[in-house]
Amino acid sequence: MLTDPATKLEALLESERAELMAGRFAGAETRSAAKLQLMNLIVADGAPADQIARIRAKAEANGRLLRAMASGIRSVMERLENANKTATTYDPFGRRSNLPTGSSPRGTRA
Repeated sequence: MLTDPATKLEALLESERAELMAGRFAGAETRSAAKLQLMNLIVADGAPADQIARIRAKAEANGRLLRAMASGIRSVMERLENANKTATTYDPFGRRSNLPTGSSPRGTRA
């Protein structure tokens, strides 16, 4: 049974890694609050150095996953923004041509 804060934090970090690897982002705020609470308890109670090293390694690995996830989300957002600016088509000769997007004159009278 998980009783001490350091062991609970290790289990939480392992669970977080599994969630991130599965692409499930829900619950990140709850996990962050729980991690902070457990870290405060560890600081107050202390933990063996080897366990602290394991916690640090797991936290750093999860941090890398979170940064990669954020980078991927930014990349998707940029692509979506660019897709909203232009649409690509091809002319009869196979050359790429960009069609501007935006407000359409449909529905207006001349």
